[in-house]
Amino acid sequence: MGWHYDSKGKFSVKSAYMAQFASMPGGAGTSQGDDPFWRKLWGIQCQLKIKHFLWRMCHNTLAVTVRAILKRRGMKLDTRCCMCGWLDEDGAHLMLRCKEVKELWRELNLEDVRLDLIEECSPIQIMIKILKLPEEQQMTVVTLLWLWWNERNKWCMLWRPALIA
Repeated sequence: MGWHYDSKGKFSVKSAYMAQFASMPGGAGTSQGDDPFWRKLWGIQCQLKIKHFLWRMCHNTLAVTVRAILKRRGMKLDTRCCMCGWLDEDGAHLMLRCKEVKELWRELNLEDVRLDLIEECSPIQIMIKILKLPEEQQMTVVTLLWLWWNERNKWCMLWRPALIA
């Protein structure tokens, strides 16, 4: 794939990155507020820290994703889910498939939403579906995801060391 040079006619890593992701829905080339997806995400009526979490989730930069990448690159990391201890933890497992979080979705009467979100193959596609939910349901899902992420981080500090010797 070729890319356009920056505004000064020079190559930069940023210009290559922008060219790579500009065509994606909600991609990096449109994340500066001119894309309806990002405007809607940043317009959610919640705390800024939750919006930042959602932005990081969409960009696959949550620690759970980074740990999986580091393991694929050869680091000896324990990537099992710290909430259930079973499968390798990735974003989809942690937020939608973990046996512990499934119970929360059921208790909130959101099992049908969870099953609908599981069908998507990327965090951005999941977020697009969340943004299409009725506002009250949307806020419940966003809050659940953020609270679950925070709970996971607390448990991870207690449950496992960062590296396996």
